[in-house]
Amino acid sequence: MKNNALSFVSWTFALSYLYAALFYYVFGIRSGSGYLAMAMGYMWIPGLVAIAHYWREKRSFRTWKLLVKPNRWFLFAWLVFLLLQFVSIPVTMLWPGTSFSFYMTDFFSQYESLISPEELDAMRQQVASNPWFPLLMMVVQSLAAAVTINLLAALGEELGWRGYLHEKLISRGFWQCSFITGVIWGLWHAPLILQGHNYPSFPVLGVLLMTVWCILLSPLFTLIREKSGSVIAASIAHGSLNASIGISLVYITGGHVLWNGFHHLSGFTVLALVNLVIWKSRIYRLSNPEESKNHNGIAHDPLLQ
Repeated sequence: MKNNALSFVSWTFALSYLYAALFYYVFGIRSGSGYLAMAMGYMWIPGLVAIAHYWREKRSFRTWKLLVKPNRWFLFAWLVFLLLQFVSIPVTMLWPGTSFSFYMTDFFSQYESLISPEELDAMRQQVASNPWFPLLMMVVQSLAAAVTINLLAALGEELGWRGYLHEKLISRGFWQCSFITGVIWGLWHAPLILQGHNYPSFPVLGVLLMTVWCILLSPLFTLIREKSGSVIAASIAHGSLNASIGISLVYITGGHVLWNGFHHLSGFTVLALVNLVIWKSRIYRLSNPEESKNHNGIAHDPLLQ
């Protein structure tokens, strides 16, 4: 890893962990709206460190890969994680004791201690009369959030991971860049995960799970970044991922928390298969260089263009 990349990672981790410690141990903020605000700020630390490094290197704004002409990969970035949420549902149902429920049995059980029995019963009756409506609303809300509020939050991370760090690591090749970024990305989440984010039942094990998940996600993000040529496209994908994560769980009942959902073992399985497809596609294209040539007859690595 080059010195500039090491500097970026060191400053990002130091400031992020210090920021989290300040909120947790000085301000005592560990939940509620204060925690959500803290998490939003946490997401922007990699971006702010990246901007500082761009400024130190006297890089022009155009080199940040933000202002590029949208292409079909922006649409891919917007939809791919939403589609993968749906793919993970039948994969989740392959695990022992897990099944599909139109009536959202486990989903409603989470609210038994939060709302009145009358309100809960009304929600159940509404779902019973139109079981597809909640899913439709989740899809619409996810698509909207992916290109609005979630995009703004995710841009902070992506300026760092698929912006500055990507530029420093891509010379190592697609897979090394993806793996190293995934490890860094996952471990960077540790202060949030230890507080119960994503894996509330297993906060310590959750750090490992989050790191594995980020490693598995990283090649798809690297692909989006390179194919689109834009950090914005990667931010849309990140925003879509965060917005749609509940879709993989809403109709699942039974099973175990460690394998239910896209950010657990079912999602790991889906992402491993996606990475296999990316790897096989790359091998195929490299063994058939004629299919990887541009209009000038110059051969290119299809996953790095």
